[in-house]
Amino acid sequence: MPYIILFLSLILYGVATTLQKSALKGLGLRSLLRIHGWTACGLYLFIWYFFSKDLTLSHYLFPFLGAFASAIGFVFFYEALKRTSASLVSVITGTYAIFTVLCSICFLKEVFLINYGLGFLLIMIGMIFVSGNRIKKPSFFGIILSVCASLLWGLWGFFSKISYNYVGEPEILGALGVTLLLVFLLYTSRMPDDRKYYTQKGEIIGFISIIITCFASICCYFSLQFFPASFAMPIISAYPLVTIITSYFILKESLTKKQLFASFLIIIGIILFFL
Repeated sequence: MPYIILFLSLILYGVATTLQKSALKGLGLRSLLRIHGWTACGLYLFIWYFFSKDLTLSHYLFPFLGAFASAIGFVFFYEALKRTSASLVSVITGTYAIFTVLCSICFLKEVFLINYGLGFLLIMIGMIFVSGNRIKKPSFFGIILSVCASLLWGLWGFFSKISYNYVGEPEILGALGVTLLLVFLLYTSRMPDDRKYYTQKGEIIGFISIIITCFASICCYFSLQFFPASFAMPIISAYPLVTIITSYFILKESLTKKQLFASFLIIIGIILFFL
């Protein structure tokens, strides 16, 4: 069962990314982020209210650290997208699992096997192949912002794993919901009004994509209860494979030979984690 939930997280993140790309054709980024903040906060606080334990505020230290790392990472991610190629940003931020692995090995004494390293290397090479043709005129500041986002998301994975020493998944989700809403509302308050881009279809697709993202996060946290972060996070970072496939069917994007080869590398990389 834990393995099924792990792969479900990977699949849901990939599908959500495709739907968010579709939603942004009829919905501005400001509106999508506000939908994300309110939806995630509502769903996660619902889970927290009915399933959380009676704990002191001190137990929430690491859940909130992970939540803030995740939310601020999104801010750096979107700021990077304004300045450089989305393909380059996605490749750099996709390395977040490296930071999670390094922190987990150094501080949690997790063992990182050779086949894990080879598998993750193939996953990253596959992601580079996917994005290579579309990377143009990289911005140095955009690269720095992307690295910062990757570092913060890596810390999110690390703090999320530590959190299970003090709380359960409902408490982690509650902290994440509150933090995402506060950070996204503050971030979007400085963005221009985007109602001119609004369509009802875009809003519906955007809402569905955020619901899927929320369930992907729930599956991700569930997986961290059973697997080392150095095992789970690199596998989940392969979600662009699902995005490639679903974009072909949903967005009618072309599927090139290079993308097929990249998909093959990513699949082999995932298989190596289980050898």
